[in-house]
Amino acid sequence: MDSNSSSGGPRARDLVMNHIHICLRFIELLVQMFRVLASRRRRVERTYELGYDKHRQIIHNLVYKSDETCYKMLRMGRKPFEKLRDMLYAHGKLRDKRCVLVDEQLAITLHILGHNIRNRVISTWFQRSGETVSKVFRRTIRALIRLHRMLLKHPVPIGPNENDLRWSYFQGCLGAIDGTHIPIIVRNNQKARFRCRKGFPTMNVMCACTPSKLITYILGLGRVA
Repeated sequence: MDSNSSSGGPRARDLVMNHIHICLRFIELLVQMFRVLASRRRRVERTYELGYDKHRQIIHNLVYKSDETCYKMLRMGRKPFEKLRDMLYAHGKLRDKRCVLVDEQLAITLHILGHNIRNRVISTWFQRSGETVSKVFRRTIRALIRLHRMLLKHPVPIGPNENDLRWSYFQGCLGAIDGTHIPIIVRNNQKARFRCRKGFPTMNVMCACTPSKLITYILGLGRVA
């Protein structure tokens, strides 16, 4: 029994060492494979994304360079943009991401809303992927909705002590609704659709306002031939 146990001991030890060596080799192969995949992923990202400094230069030229450029591209000046940016960060829970800061997220969203531009055009203009633009737009819209109590002024019903005689008969009402035709410019093949009784194209616009002339609702209705 002593000879068998003495001869079986080294043999079992060799089997254990072989198993350990195989496991270590397998782990080494996995590490190498993950490194190759990570390097390929980095190369793909560099093909359509610029560096951080390049993106900041785009935002600087678009927003912070001049009020004229900011108003043309985002429909607001630099000071209102900065104020809205700070409100989104403080109250809208909009945060900087790894590569996209809050001001760039807001600029992308305002550019889409102000010019009705498609995802592909925005991704080319800001040098971002289409997936990034889509995520940024949804995230910023949700943050803007959270500011509705701060940005939207709710109308106050007309009270019993109204001084204006024209409004004193409408106690409890929120305001008045009226419509008017506003001249517009359309393509030649659409003029017949929007032509009013006076012969030029117009759009029927319905507007609701409070007694203090605060507009609370606007609806544009095109004429149908």
